[in-house]
Amino acid sequence: MLRLILLLVFSSKLLLAQELNCKVEVVNTSATQTEDPQIYKSMEKAVYEFMNNRKWTGHVFKAQEKIECIILINITGVSGGNYTAKTTIKSSRPVFNSSYNTVILNHIDKEFTFAFNEFTPLEFNENVHLNNFTSLLAFYAYVIIALDYESFQPRSGTTYLAKANKIVSNAQGAPEKGWKSFESNRNRYWMLENYMSPKYQEIRIVNYDYHRKGMDVMSGDAKKARAVVTNCLKKLLTMNRKNPNSMVIQMFFNAKNEELVGMFKGAPLSEKTVAVDMLSRLDPTRATKYSSIME
Repeated sequence: MLRLILLLVFSSKLLLAQELNCKVEVVNTSATQTEDPQIYKSMEKAVYEFMNNRKWTGHVFKAQEKIECIILINITGVSGGNYTAKTTIKSSRPVFNSSYNTVILNHIDKEFTFAFNEFTPLEFNENVHLNNFTSLLAFYAYVIIALDYESFQPRSGTTYLAKANKIVSNAQGAPEKGWKSFESNRNRYWMLENYMSPKYQEIRIVNYDYHRKGMDVMSGDAKKARAVVTNCLKKLLTMNRKNPNSMVIQMFFNAKNEELVGMFKGAPLSEKTVAVDMLSRLDPTRATKYSSIME
């Protein structure tokens, strides 16, 4: 409840800002499982301490106000002390006047490669790319913080997006994939390019409107909240027409698709029809799921 007081006055968030309450799980699903399973427990502990014990911002934090997040590292390949993983990064925040937590980020990084030695501390320097593991973890820590902040105040995560972007810049000479523009149009480079580009700034306004003006008033006035969310979808349609197939729109629906289905299932038929049409155009791979709103 203390955290929700921040919804009322953003200045208090600067004084009592949250950092991370990050749960970590490491599983090995690779074909070769010859390593001592204890190393994965050591990896979990190292990542947990790196994410939760490090001070990521210049603000003062209270335990009750930390951002809830999860990192699931699914090891798919092992070669000596080098690991390849498909990693899920998920974060959420509480909705005002409810017991519900809304997902803000639900992203899978398929190019999560790193070296790990259980007897070597994880070190990070924001001015240089020391190693891929800590650069990856710090990158997502800053993205999580930025998106959380911007769900309370428009563009208030700029400082942390810039820090994540600096990590991308520092990693341009790294051999590992995921940091460079030419490798893919769905990697960490393009995630930050989208969030920081003027072409996609509407997504950051939508992040605020959807959460603060939509979800946070849902328990008191569901009709008003749905109207705000509908308007958010209209803004995303406009952005998508100008710049189709952006990574940030895909990320928005990766986080919100189930919530949106549940939200509009209880709406009047006229609202459902409009919502399903927009959702199916914005997120066509889930069109079947969105059609269930009409049931």
